[in-house]
Amino acid sequence: MGQKESVAEVALPEPQQRAQHELKYTLPNQAARGITDWLRARLLSDPEYPEGWVSSIYYDSHDLRLLREKVNSDFTKSKVRLRWYLAPRHHTDETAAFLEVKRKIGGRRFKHRVATACSGSELSKTPLQDPTLIKLLGLLRTPTSWIPTNLHPFMEIRFHRLRFLEPATGARVSIDTDIRPLRVNPAMLPMSNPFPLFHAVVEAKGPFRQPPGLLSDVLAFGCRRESFSKYERCYRKVTQQGIF
Repeated sequence: MGQKESVAEVALPEPQQRAQHELKYTLPNQAARGITDWLRARLLSDPEYPEGWVSSIYYDSHDLRLLREKVNSDFTKSKVRLRWYLAPRHHTDETAAFLEVKRKIGGRRFKHRVATACSGSELSKTPLQDPTLIKLLGLLRTPTSWIPTNLHPFMEIRFHRLRFLEPATGARVSIDTDIRPLRVNPAMLPMSNPFPLFHAVVEAKGPFRQPPGLLSDVLAFGCRRESFSKYERCYRKVTQQGIF
């Protein structure tokens, strides 16, 4: 997956936050309208962010160490990304972007997030090889976070998200469509394929150990419960590796 590079780890205490569980169900994009209508009829619309576009710049080492953690199904997996949220019908926004580090340890997930002074509108125009994006990572290197060193902005991924709340358990449910690798850092991967993936994904997140009962019905729409990484699938889309 590219040039070899030694990556040192900065191992620091985990942020003090409640462990969350995450379930994912994939479905063909053409089935997304039907399940979206079904979710709207049975769940509560998220009161704060019911709909919008999400854009993320994923960081990785030159040898794509964080991507390989996912591909190899390591017990501990990490993601580092710069994320901003866009208005429902527009692809730019002036709201602040957030740096996030996510760690998945077995079935549990932990996330640490810090706000930046950069807007989505500004970041969407910033080349991925711009050193400013590397300097931003300094905001995450605190005594309560964990991130590897030698990371670089690698790929920007964009998708449309609808958010819901499951009233019985308080689980947060979302459906993501039009998932696409918008651009890639040419210094790390000199190719591009900014077209959407074949699949959409339904996600449920919360403190539950068993899936909310209502979600078992999504299988009738052709959904399949599986591990799904937008980062991995978009990498495969760009490099034409396998089914996306």
